[in-house]
Amino acid sequence: MLKRLKSLFSTIQSPTQQADADIAAIAPERLLLVLGDIHGSFDLMGQAIRRVEEYVEAVPERAAQNPQLIFEGDYIDRGEQSKQVLDWI
Repeated sequence: MLKRLKSLFSTIQSPTQQADADIAAIAPERLLLVLGDIHGSFDLMGQAIRRVEEYVEAVPERAAQNPQLIFEGDYIDRGEQSKQVLDWI
């Protein structure tokens, strides 16, 4: 019985091992950039995107990593340019 339990638990990954596996599944060779909390501010979103572009272009290795920009959440409330934000995204 003890041998069976040991073999069962040896296949369970620790949270760190699982997190590493999850990260590897994203494609670690790819530079991921995340932009969130735009809140309907199209002008500020544009500034942020320009800063991301500058960041990527400043180091050739970053551009070689096939960068991906991910938008996450809070696109439309508070600001007055929600439509422009959604149209652009």
